[in-house]
Amino acid sequence: MIVFEQVSKRHGDGKEALAAVTLEIGAGEFTVLSGPSGAGKSSLIRLIPALDRPTTGRVCVGGEDTSRLKRRDLPYWRRRMGLILQEPSLLPDRSVLDHVLMPLDIAGFGRKEADRRARAALDQVGLLDRERALPPALSGGEQQRLLIARALVHRPALLLADEPTAHLDAGQAADIAALFADFHRLGVTILLATHDVDIFSPYQTRQIALQQGRVLP
Repeated sequence: MIVFEQVSKRHGDGKEALAAVTLEIGAGEFTVLSGPSGAGKSSLIRLIPALDRPTTGRVCVGGEDTSRLKRRDLPYWRRRMGLILQEPSLLPDRSVLDHVLMPLDIAGFGRKEADRRARAALDQVGLLDRERALPPALSGGEQQRLLIARALVHRPALLLADEPTAHLDAGQAADIAALFADFHRLGVTILLATHDVDIFSPYQTRQIALQQGRVLP
């Protein structure tokens, strides 16, 4: 499903975030990307939905070379996958339900079907009873559950997550890891970056370690 061929990424300041990365992630895999801060985990994940482009090499997702995607096609391309990134992305004046409805509204779903799907997604992550709450009233773990519901409400085949358990206590992190495992059992391909590899060790995951922009053997 995801193929990196000799991919390097150099930022505008000249720093090399990735160096000659070659790897393949198959459909249905649950892959955990590990490594210290600055190893290149976020840079690798951002190349998959074409939020960034490789400096050299090729990234293919589902047989599509991302470097050939036109800018106008990118929003439609990204609808194929669920994205949970590190940047804050919850609006303080929108309810939990409103956040999960957003991707369905953009995709053109009718209100009745959108409401049904949004509430089903909230039920899956244990937030249905909080649908009217605003993000500032949620705990850190609940906010992560909301991000997961929003990423998965349109039922993508691929879920990308960058440090989804960061800043959570041990119990909240374990709950989030269990949610990812549940979605993997439903057939979702998952790639996530984390410092907390051990929290995912109870589940059948493939681990890829990065260090200084390179995949460790």
